[in-house]
Amino acid sequence: MSGGDHVTGLFRREFLFSGLAALTMAPAGHVSAEVAWPKRVLRFFVPFAAGGGIDTVTRVLADTISKSMGARTVVENKPGAMGGLAAREVIRSADDHTFLVGTSAIAGAAALEGQTGYDPVNDLMPVTLIGSTPLVMAFAPDMAPTNVAELVEQSQREPIPYASPGIGTVSHLSAELFRQTTGAKLSHVPYRGSSLALQDLLTGRVPMTVDLPSLLLEPIRSGQLRGFATTGKNRHPALPEVPTMIERGITNVVSESWIGILAPKNTPSQFVEQLNGLLSISVQDSLVSSRMKDLGYVPNGSDGRVLGETLAQDIQKWTQVVRIGGIKLDL
Repeated sequence: MSGGDHVTGLFRREFLFSGLAALTMAPAGHVSAEVAWPKRVLRFFVPFAAGGGIDTVTRVLADTISKSMGARTVVENKPGAMGGLAAREVIRSADDHTFLVGTSAIAGAAALEGQTGYDPVNDLMPVTLIGSTPLVMAFAPDMAPTNVAELVEQSQREPIPYASPGIGTVSHLSAELFRQTTGAKLSHVPYRGSSLALQDLLTGRVPMTVDLPSLLLEPIRSGQLRGFATTGKNRHPALPEVPTMIERGITNVVSESWIGILAPKNTPSQFVEQLNGLLSISVQDSLVSSRMKDLGYVPNGSDGRVLGETLAQDIQKWTQVVRIGGIKLDL
């Protein structure tokens, strides 16, 4: 267990547990009330270092589950290999008390053939879509285009460098999808994480990025950057003044960063349904919801079917982008 491991407290609240159990079991008529679960500690593997945004959300969520169910929860951090280290740990466990805190990075890694070491569709079972957010395309103020045609025209004169937090990230692939769709000449400058990319963006070393709203919100509001478009179907609530790509006339550049809980493939369905019901309630908890909104994510709580469809669609979309772009992961 890593130094970022965290064991939440044990809380016995039988009256609350009874109510939650009824809610979580109600949608599935075949789930027996006799099933005793959880029987031991619930472990959640996070594919990022301790202290980051998704880690923080996971710990608050785990604490909420612990208080609600009277069960112990452990959050374990296992960063690396685009989320692959954490995912393979969960898959190898084959344990119905061990879960992966997955993100959209899973789909990007799967699109880069041979980079995952596992099959996210066949080796994992989706439990709950926790939340999602569109990305934001932003520019340095001195070169920000006013429309797509102007952006493309600028890039024809000289390719525009753009920063991303790494090859195969949803940020990179979303910018590449934009390039392939519009014909803009863009030059990818990958960094080891968003913080370094933002630093060079703010100091003028690169003029453009596509990244999470949580990272770009304050620089846009302060005028250090100019928001050009978001990649969602609707405008982001924290950036209502920034139009969507669809509003800009680019209808197929739609992408989101998401957080979801996945289980080993053979986890009994009644346990998955019970955890899904509890997670759907916990996501609406004021503290969990607040932490997610701080990251720019819109709380969701949809069931495993929605998460599974989202994952499959993203893999299909990013696989095509990777193939057309000839994208390879530098090893």
